[in-house]
Amino acid sequence: MMGIKVKMEIKRLAMILIAAAIMIFLIDIIAYFGGLYELPLFGKYLNPTVERNIPTLISSFSFFLLSLLMLDLKRKFYGYFFIYLSVDDLLMIHEQVGTLVGKYFLKDKVVGYYWHYVYDPILILAFGFLFVYLFSNFLKNSNIKGFLFLLVSYFLIALSQLADFYEGLILSLHHGFSFFYLSKSQTIHIIRSIEETMEIIANAFLILSISYVLQDRIMHVSFELRDK
Repeated sequence: MMGIKVKMEIKRLAMILIAAAIMIFLIDIIAYFGGLYELPLFGKYLNPTVERNIPTLISSFSFFLLSLLMLDLKRKFYGYFFIYLSVDDLLMIHEQVGTLVGKYFLKDKVVGYYWHYVYDPILILAFGFLFVYLFSNFLKNSNIKGFLFLLVSYFLIALSQLADFYEGLILSLHHGFSFFYLSKSQTIHIIRSIEETMEIIANAFLILSISYVLQDRIMHVSFELRDK
């Protein structure tokens, strides 16, 4: 029986995710304001403000890593929860559901993106219970580093969601950053780029935090393909 095993160090992968997110953000800003968006490489494949491209794949992969770690911790709900978020990122499920619900129940009653009013309560509860679980573990083991990574992750998650919500307000209420001499489209692009970057980095810090819960038991993820 032969097999192939690939080992991926979690902490190293998290740092790669952070570096990739920052690099794509910088490339995006330079390309956008440098007039390079006419080229498919920048306007389509490296543009973090549109879906189903390289930044989306990186974001989806970060959620997939979180699902593997939570499944390893025997937290099946969060394992499947992050798998859903990984698929959601690729297929834009929350936007479609939010639009459908908003069209029939929320139209002319709220401002911004409809999906926030549908998904935010669920996300707040899910991430709230996850915070309690991780915090109690760090408190029990006096793990300062894991707790600090957790705080950074949740801070960035909150900022990314606020940025996305504000983006929806701009589209609904026609606000802008005129005092920064930016047009409405430029404002929206920058907010979207920052939001997508923060989401990936937030996931990376959450991965780092969870790796401290695992401690010495496992610091890598192994995939094995056996030829029987």
